[in-house]
Amino acid sequence: MKGLVTPAKARVDRGTAITLAGKTGRGKTSLGALFPKSVFLRTEDGTQAIESVPDALVTPLLASHDDVMTWLRRLAREDHDRTTLVIDTITKLDAITEAEIVEDAETESLNQAYGGYGAGFRVLADRMGQVRGGCQYLQIHRKMHVVFLAHSEIVTYRPQDGEPYDVLGLKMNGKSVAPFVDDVDLVGFLRLRKEFDKDKTVKGRKIAISQGARELVCHAHAAMLSKNRLGITEPLDCPLGVNPILPLLEKGRD
Repeated sequence: MKGLVTPAKARVDRGTAITLAGKTGRGKTSLGALFPKSVFLRTEDGTQAIESVPDALVTPLLASHDDVMTWLRRLAREDHDRTTLVIDTITKLDAITEAEIVEDAETESLNQAYGGYGAGFRVLADRMGQVRGGCQYLQIHRKMHVVFLAHSEIVTYRPQDGEPYDVLGLKMNGKSVAPFVDDVDLVGFLRLRKEFDKDKTVKGRKIAISQGARELVCHAHAAMLSKNRLGITEPLDCPLGVNPILPLLEKGRD
């Protein structure tokens, strides 16, 4: 039939969108700096960890949603050699944007903004969606990879076909999460690999221990909102100084 093509020909030549989450101090920023020719849009001051990475560039500390959008427009319009955008972090950007909405609406909370009934939440979701849209433009038109860094927390997942349950997710307003989970190619959680000492227990429970080795969980997992479109089915070893995702991205561009 006219207009139909094979899946391979339908593939869009664009950069990959990645969300990396984890607790503070797990090395998210360091991992982000290991993507090629990275530029960091900083909403929080965590780039001291990458001062030894000469190829990474960073913006001044960005204090508003408009600041972030201005830099996205600059990356879209101006000549540069950057091939990876890192937003560090979307958790902080979400909080900044929420505070701006509450202040603009002259209310005490997002629940009350713009007359209530969810209006403030819709504005927040729209503004975070604008950020995702600007990043998508860079993926398609500048062929840049985009990496969203986020803090993690336990959230309630509400499936359409079952009872709600707790999972590890992104530390953001619930209305802001979808573009950074549904509309990306990989969602990974950086964590310490743990083992259980069968000989040590507390009140009958095994004690979890760790030697500091890290792993990146980015395959479908019942206990976290991880996923990928790169064929990953097991946790990836992620020692400091190593980017386990990069070989898969390079393979996809061969």
